[in-house]
This record gives sequence, structure tokens and C-alpha cells, in this order.
Amino acid sequence: LGRAAGIVMPFLLFLTPAGWALARAERLAQEAREAQARAREAAWMGHRGAFSPRLLFSNLNHLADRAEADARGTEQGLVDLAALYRRWLVEAELPLVPLATERSLADQYLDLERRRWGERLKVRWHLDPEQDAFPVPPLLLLPLLEWAVAGEPAGGLELELREEALPAGVARRH
Repeated sequence: LGRAAGIVMPFLLFLTPAGWALARAERLAQEAREAQARAREAAWMGHRGAFSPRLLFSNLNHLADRAEADARGTEQGLVDLAALYRRWLVEAELPLVPLATERSLADQYLDLERRRWGERLKVRWHLDPEQDAFPVPPLLLLPLLEWAVAGEPAGGLELELREEALPAGVARRH
């Protein structure tokens, strides 16, 4: 028995700290996974601000007003609105998107707004096409565009986005 204890004791002395270290490493890995999940959720919640109820309700009200006169146009408007929201849901999950993707999403949003504004909404992009691959946070432009069209001035609205007006580091060559 003394000989067996002499053989087993060094293993126990080695295995106990090793087991503790492995358990601690697993606990830390689990905490890291949970922290990543919380970070993704926080990012998602931050992006939810771009999912404006104003956009949804103003477009739904506009479509409801014209439903009787233009059933097909109303149906297409609902399909387009759903497609925009679906795209938002996908892109909000991404950490960065190419500027071209962000511009495409902004154009999709502006197409919806043009249904309400008609020819009174004019938009000009002054962005270097070479910058289309530049990574930007998703849903960067939508809150700005929505804020710009929120007032609905009677005379119409002309939006112009210039590269030099963007914050430093966004779509600019360094």
C-alpha cells in the first residue's frame, strides 16, 4: 500500500493543478463566448436605432392612402418595404460592409421615399467610385437620410452627399 501511495501521490499532485487549470480554461472560454454573444446583441441593439418606426409608419400610411386608387402599386410598395427591412436585418449583423453595399441600401430606402415624394426628392451622390470597396459600419447612411427627409418641406428636398463631408476615416483615401 505504501508503494502504491508513493506512485499515485506524484500523479495526484500533478493532476489536481492540471485539472484545476483545465477547468479554469474551460470556464474562461465559456465566459468569452458569453461576452461575444453579449457584444453581438449590444451591436444589434445599437443598429436597431436605424430601424425607424417613422419610416415604417409613414410608408404604411402612404400605401394605405393610395391602396384603393392603385392596388398594384400598393402591393409593390409593401413588397419593397419588406425587402428593405429584410436587408436591414441581414446587414445589421455584419461588423462592416463595403461602401457600395451601404449606398445600395440607401438607394433602396430612397426609392421607397420617392413613392411619397415623387419628383420633389432629388438625390446626388458625389462619392469616388474607387471607394466602393471601403469598409464602413452597416446602416451608416440610413439614419442621416431619414433625418433629412423627415420634415417633408412643401417645396421638395434636394439631398447631396459629398465625400469630403463624411467624417474623417470614412471613405477617404489616406
